Amino acid sequence: MRPERPLLAVDDLVVVYRGGPGWLWPIRHAPAVNGVSFEISSGETLALVGESGSGKSTIARAVEGLVRICSGAVRLHGENVTGPVRGRTPDTKRRIQLVFQNPDGSLNPRHSVLTILSRPLSIFRRLRGAHLRQAAIELLADVQLDASYLARMPAQLSGGERQRVAIARALAAEPELLLCDEILSALDVSVQASVIALLRRLQRERGLAYLFISHDLSVVRWLAHRVAVLFRGEICEQGRVEDVFQPPFHPYTEMLLAAVPRLDGGSMAPPPSATTGAGPERTRAEGCPFAGRCPRRIGPICDAEGPPFQQLRDGHAIRCHIPAGELASLQTEPAMPAAPAFAATTSSV
Repeated sequence: MRPERPLLAVDDLVVVYRGGPGWLWPIRHAPAVNGVSFEISSGETLALVGESGSGKSTIARAVEGLVRICSGAVRLHGENVTGPVRGRTPDTKRRIQLVFQNPDGSLNPRHSVLTILSRPLSIFRRLRGAHLRQAAIELLADVQLDASYLARMPAQLSGGERQRVAIARALAAEPELLLCDEILSALDVSVQASVIALLRRLQRERGLAYLFISHDLSVVRWLAHRVAVLFRGEICEQGRVEDVFQPPFHPYTEMLLAAVPRLDGGSMAPPPSATTGAGPERTRAEGCPFAGRCPRRIGPICDAEGPPFQQLRDGHAIRCHIPAGELASLQTEPAMPAAPAFAATTSSV
């Protein structure tokens, strides 16, 4: 049973990136995020999945206050924190921390690890001198690095070590919510295993909540409690992992799951070709955003009317004109992707 007041609540979020005027004609500004709503409780992981350009990173940056929100609300413990990060209180900034995809770009190459960790420790915890250094050593221990790393520069670290330092820097603020933006995508599989084990342990010990952005559905299955599937800035399905990855599911989720490689050489039966009978890509606000690529498109209604959310069990919702029962009858193959190759090494951590 979910708590009455979540840690984070995002309500009807809309973000539009506005460019300059066109040379020959005005630029139309399509929303990067359009009407997205979700909640995250303390100690919970919500994964955002979808192809590039679906709005996953924009949502994380909107929650952090790094992009302008056109409409909607972001609430932390029920308090409206929708404004830009510069207008938030120090305590609100402390509670939400962002870990970027590429630590090479997020860590200053001219600063030592001690200097990198010192800034959040001094700003959020008011530490100085020996107390600051001891706290930095403890942060490194939390991410399984020893004190010798304090003197190292980012160029002297491996990719996995740099990402651990980035996580330690976020932990320095003692946050309640970590926004993890594709933090595994630049790492090889063995390093991913150790970072996932680290995230699970930190969540267990600190009660952290994660907004976890990933394109790897196997990792999402292994790490997340709930998942939201995004297409063109809109949520088309969300719910518990075990519900979203089993029929019935949205046709876009079906396509994503059919593309997951499997170690046994088998595969989920792909949906019918999306090129047969598919309508044009949506250019107006009306209609289903996936209509132009949907392999199960049923007719003009998909282009003319926005599909409703069908509420299934335990918060599982599918946004589609096709009744859930009919979708389930068409999707007979088990859809749950296999656990990643490193699952056995992280299950007991």
